[in-house]
Amino acid sequence: MRTFLATAEANNLVAVASAKDKYTKDMDQVCGSAKPFLSRSILKKKHNEIKEAAITQFREVRKMGGTEYSQEYEKQLLAYIKESYAQYIKHNDDKKFCEITFRPYTCLFCSATGFLYEDDDPSINGPSRLQMLNCFNCFFGMVK
Repeated sequence: MRTFLATAEANNLVAVASAKDKYTKDMDQVCGSAKPFLSRSILKKKHNEIKEAAITQFREVRKMGGTEYSQEYEKQLLAYIKESYAQYIKHNDDKKFCEITFRPYTCLFCSATGFLYEDDDPSINGPSRLQMLNCFNCFFGMVK
């Protein structure tokens, strides 16, 4: 009987690990550190799709011990997914903060630099090179 329980536990642990790995890899492809900010509704939609795929993968793996025995491990998987999703939300929200915060500061820095070094060559009429660069940076920094 001990051998049976040990094998059933091992089957379930492997299935949980595989489903966790699937969830993590798929979510990283959607909103990992190299990905841009996503709206909360899109992130939730993608999370639900990936969560269902991970749960389906867990359930489709043949395991010893029956569904009653597997329910404990499925609860562990769901707890992991819930905790991970909270981290993905936090990480995604941090991206939004950086996008919103740093663009205006970059524009302000360029404006201040342009103001301080405004007169490259006073003999040339028209805007200086720094003023043109400042306008370019502000325009494209705020448009993105």
